[in-house]
Amino acid sequence: MSDAIKTLSGYPAADFIGDRVRSYAGLIHPDDAALVRQATGEAAANKRPYAIDCRIFHQEGSGRSPARSRGRMCA
Repeated sequence: MSDAIKTLSGYPAADFIGDRVRSYAGLIHPDDAALVRQATGEAAANKRPYAIDCRIFHQEGSGRSPARSRGRMCA
């Protein structure tokens, strides 16, 4: 988790480490959640990186922010 999450969500990166305070998945708009789960599931199964566009909720309740979620699944 990078410090850019603070700009995107309003929450500090430390909140997300080990899902200590909150999880990134908890910020994803419900209409996008299934697509994100599918993309990350396929990435894990194929041991490949993923990139997906989704909307997340901001701490201030200012609506949905568009986000490009990228990552790789670690063994």
